[in-house]
Amino acid sequence: MSDIFAANIEKTKINIRNILDNVYKIMQNFGKLYVITNDEKKKNLIT
Repeated sequence: MSDIFAANIEKTKINIRNILDNVYKIMQNFGKLYVITNDEKKKNLIT
């Protein structure tokens, strides 16, 4: 495996890990955001 190919794989793994971390943080804070959202926006969000 070439060094460039291996570096690209590592970069991709890091990017995926960062994306998953951000999705996890969004999911953790969704409840807090949902509570302060008005009813009309809640309805639009769910449907």
